[in-house]
Formats: sequence, structure tokens, C-alpha cells
Amino acid sequence: MLIPSIKQQQGLTLVEILVALAISLLLLLSISTFFLDSLRNMQYRQNAASLNSQLRTITQLVEQDARRAGYSPTFGDTSVSGIHVVESNQCFLYDYYNTASTTTSSVRQTGFKVGSQGDLLVYNPPLVARPYTRPSTTTRDSICGSCDSSVGTGTACENWYPITDRTKYIFDFTAFNFNAPAGNIDQRFINLTLRLRLRADQNVSRTSTITITNSNGG
Repeated sequence: MLIPSIKQQQGLTLVEILVALAISLLLLLSISTFFLDSLRNMQYRQNAASLNSQLRTITQLVEQDARRAGYSPTFGDTSVSGIHVVESNQCFLYDYYNTASTTTSSVRQTGFKVGSQGDLLVYNPPLVARPYTRPSTTTRDSICGSCDSSVGTGTACENWYPITDRTKYIFDFTAFNFNAPAGNIDQRFINLTLRLRLRADQNVSRTSTITITNSNGG
């Protein structure tokens, strides 16, 4: 009976196994790095798109409403004011008649400010019936400084409402550029730069610059 020959079996050496493992680890590391970079880029683009959308909405809100500053159905009426700027508090206030009627319209007092928490606040008290006398400079300065943030409580904050989510975004006015000497004064127009940053990653930010004009000024 013939017995078949058995060929000698040869396996991988230790060095070959280590080389193969090293190459596999390098490939895995490269793939992981590429995946993480792609994930970070995708997250950045999503955050940037969210900031763009938020800032565009805020810019339109501020610009469209503030352009009504000083509006009155009566030509030359100075009972309503231009934009009153309080630089130190990053705040500006204004008022306007809410309809074109000279008999039934009411006055809306409103404005915007930056809170200490990096949130944008809007001033929205009840409408004021005619006849209307605009608040003094001291009163408007006090209104601007009355409420520090959206987390404030009490009567000082009852007419200030947050627009931005302070847990997600940090908002600020990066500059007020006036067409008149600095101070707490009524402006016929202001150049305003708005900036919105992501709180979780403040390197992600977007800015918007607008010019706000109004026909009346006090």
C-alpha cells in the first residue's frame, strides 16, 4: 500500500504577522481620521447654516421694525422720536404710530438690547394711546438699563423678551457707527453690525451689517 507524501506546511513568521498588523492599523487610522474629519466638516456646515438662518431672521426683524422709528401720520409730528441709542448698554429704543390714522392710532414703544447672557432682547410694552408724549432721555436710558438678561425677573424685566436662545447662541452688536457725535442721542440713521456665535463653538460665527434710517428724529 502506497502512503501519500505529506508536504511540509509553512506558516507566517512573527515578523510577517507584525508587519501585517502594522499595515492594518495604519489603514484603520487613515479611515478613522477621514471619517472624523468628514463628520466635523459636516457639523461645521450644519452649524454655519443654522447661524446664517438665525442671523438672517434677526436682521430682517430688526431692520424692518426699526425703519418705522419716528413714523407719524401727521407731517412734522415730533411726539415720536428717532432711534435713541444708549451705547454703554448696547441698546437702542424708538417709537412710532402703528397705523396711518390720525385719530385711532396708538404708539408702539420698542427697541432692542444685548443682555449679559449674550441674548438679544426686544422691548415690547403695551401700546400707548393718543395723545402721546415721548419719554424723556433719562426715562429711556433707565428703560435700557432696567433688565440685564432674559433670565431676569421682576417689574424691570416684564416688558423685555428674549429673541435668541442663550443656551445655543451668543449675540452682540459689534459696533454702532453714528452720523452724529457719540452719546445718548436720537439718530436719524445708524449703521449697525450684528454678530451671532455658536455657544458650543464660538469660532463659528456670522455677522451682518445694516443701515437703519427713519424719517423723523427728535
